[in-house]
Amino acid sequence: MVSKWDGAAEFSEKDIIRTERNSGVISNMVTEIQTTEEDEAKDAESAEIRWSLHGAKTVQVSGTTLEMMP
Repeated sequence: MVSKWDGAAEFSEKDIIRTERNSGVISNMVTEIQTTEEDEAKDAESAEIRWSLHGAKTVQVSGTTLEMMP
């Protein structure tokens, strides 16, 4: 009896990207993943810059919200 291998669903996005880079093939899915990750990194950087320029009125420290004094 031959059974089908269902291990493909267990690969993470990092595994897929690494395998495709090593093979020299970049699929649309990998390009989409990389673009999404780049966009998220840019958004995080922009938020950090805005926070630095304008300051924060509240800060989260170990799950506790602290009010900043003016």
